[in-house]
Amino acid sequence: MWNVTYSGAGEISPIYNDPNFEVIGVGTRIFLCGAQGYIINNGTQHNPQKNFSTLMVMGNLKDMNPKFLRAGVMEKYGCTLFVSIGVPIPILNEQIAENLSITDDEIKTNIIDYGIPSLHRPILKENVSYKELKSGYVELKGKKVKTASISSLYYAKLITEELKKLITSGHFFISQPVQRLNIYNEVKPLAVREVSNKIEISTKKYEIVTFEEENCTKCELCISLCPTEAIKLDNNICIDYSLCTECGACLEFCPMRCFKI
Repeated sequence: MWNVTYSGAGEISPIYNDPNFEVIGVGTRIFLCGAQGYIINNGTQHNPQKNFSTLMVMGNLKDMNPKFLRAGVMEKYGCTLFVSIGVPIPILNEQIAENLSITDDEIKTNIIDYGIPSLHRPILKENVSYKELKSGYVELKGKKVKTASISSLYYAKLITEELKKLITSGHFFISQPVQRLNIYNEVKPLAVREVSNKIEISTKKYEIVTFEEENCTKCELCISLCPTEAIKLDNNICIDYSLCTECGACLEFCPMRCFKI
């Protein structure tokens, strides 16, 4: 129980604001990494009945902005992408208006032990709100445990602002879906045929992370990938140690190796 990570923007997440998929569906026009894209189906891990819905999207990569599409690597998983998606939700009836009023303290999730290599991982705590997760700490079995968002809350807010500008300027038109997504769908996972009984638990802990300016090119990759937004750009790169959880992401991702222990 060294730390707790979570994903999603909580109360400004499109899926939480349209849980019944009244306006989010096949053909819905979306903001996709700075370009205009479309929802073409539900995602591969779509499971609304377990509060986990995903989207399959498409768009022209050449029109996208690198600011909103970043490469990443997750340990023991591999290469991945941080994709920026914004979905405009028109208020067409009272039910949609009510859904849009959801707040972080109303969105609940469970804390699961991902250190256990199994499809049925143990639940360590139930009904934890996004308000508590975003506070930076949760109480877990009598212990105060740090929390950090894997997705960027800063960029989530920036996407809403960018999408609003495009809509009000007439450069982005809201479209209705041609088909609603299934809210009762459940994607069955592939069975694990062989699982090792050996579980490796990392006890690695960084003493303190420092920044050396000499080789810095100000690519800002560290700023976009820091899960707690502890790295800032104020003329020079600086670290807010009150937010830093010593996760080591900056050491791994900085191409110039400007961060040291």
